[in-house]
Order: sequence, then C-alpha cells, then structure tokens
Amino acid sequence: MVVGSIFCHGFDRIEESRGEEYQPTWIYNAKIFEGSAIASIAVFLGASLTGACVAGRWER
Repeated sequence: MVVGSIFCHGFDRIEESRGEEYQPTWIYNAKIFEGSAIASIAVFLGASLTGACVAGRWER
C-alpha cells in the first residue's frame, strides 16, 4: 500500500507538470492507498495485541 501511495504521488507530479489539462485524479488514488495502509497497520496492531493478550492469559 505504501509503494502504491508513493507511485500515485509521483505520477501526480508528472501529470501536474503538463499544465492546463491536469485533473487531480492521481492524488485521490494516493489518498486511497494511504488510507488503506493506515487501516492495514491498525488491523495488524489490533490483532497482535489481541493475540498477545489471549496468549498471556492461557500461560498463567
């Protein structure tokens, strides 16, 4: 997701340099990738924390 976001930001710069015909579609794609990356990290951290809590409870 992070690589996709970087690609979209870079491509947005290329499209922006073309001038008047520029339509900011790549920046919106980059924001989608950024949001997906943040959500993925949050899900991973939540699952890891839940797994650690469950594992710690069973070892006692």
